[in-house]
Formats: sequence, C-alpha cells, structure tokens
Amino acid sequence: MPSLHDDAQRHLSSPSDPDASSDDVEAETDPISSKPEDVPRTRRPSSRTVVARTFVLVYAAAIATAVLIPSPRAIGTFKYNIGMLLRRLAARASQSDPTQLGDVVTNVAAFIPLTLLFGIAWRRVPVWVWGIIGTVISVCAETAQYLVPELSRRPDIWNVVENSLGAWFGALIAAALPSHRRPASSGQSDWQG
Repeated sequence: MPSLHDDAQRHLSSPSDPDASSDDVEAETDPISSKPEDVPRTRRPSSRTVVARTFVLVYAAAIATAVLIPSPRAIGTFKYNIGMLLRRLAARASQSDPTQLGDVVTNVAAFIPLTLLFGIAWRRVPVWVWGIIGTVISVCAETAQYLVPELSRRPDIWNVVENSLGAWFGALIAAALPSHRRPASSGQSDWQG
C-alpha cells in the first residue's frame, strides 16, 4: 500500500506547466527517497519565455518614456520624419500631411510589439486579455498626458484608438503563433505562465 508521502510525491511530480518543455524540467534531490519516480520536479520557464519577459519590461519602459517626454517638439519631429519616409516609400501616392501620417503609423506600430511580447512571454494567458491590457495602457498614457500639463503634450482620443488597434494587431499575431495552437491545460490558472 503506497504511503501518503508517495502519493504527495507523485502529485508534485505530475506535469502542470505547458510553457515548460521537457528540457526545462529539473529534478530536485529528495533526501528521504532515492526512487526516481518519487523525485519531485520543478518547472522553469523556457529561455524563450525569459527573453520575451525581459523584452516586455524593456519595451514597456520605452513606451512609458515616450509617453512622458516633456518635449512635444521632439515627438512631433520624429512623427514628421516617419511620415516623410512613408510618403517617399509610397512614391508620393499619398498627399497626406507627413505629421498626421507619421502620427497614425507610429501610434499603431508602437503597441504591436508590446502585446505580441506579452503573448509570447505568457502563453497561457488568452491573447484577448493582452488586447484589453494594451487598450487600458493606451487610455492610461493619454490620461497621464492630460493630467500632467507640465508635459506640454496633446492627449487625443484618436491616439487611444490607434494605440488600441496596434495592441489588438499584436495580440492577433501572438494568437497566430504555433505555441498558441495547443489545447489549454485543464484546471490550471492562465496567470501563472
């Protein structure tokens, strides 16, 4: 008859993290038992997950910096240069104002990597959650610009729309990745990934 200790050890050694590959499993030594099946396993995130989580932090810091730069002229110049580049690439097919064109493109493009990285870093979280979080981050960014007039920034509802569109594009790209095309684990919290 198996002991209570044996049952607990078997429960602890059962796989529970779909983000960890078999290479990521590291066995801990058990001073009580020397049987290999009784040794509990701990899961470590894959190196890809660790790298993605690091990039999430770096990219989120970059977005926060861009939102809180108290120099609207530097931001405007950057967006104008992007708009001019896009007009040149389109062989002047578009006669849009370069600043407006650059504004729209940079607002959409800025949030694509953020939610894409979130989706890669925490694969067990449904990607629609990242789309919502990207939208909330955009609302918070524009609200911060509104509430801190010393930044001399121009908060705009269209920036929220464009950032949110980028966030949802990033989430959709994350959903299309092969790592998201697997059955969800039963009974496991998606927030642990």
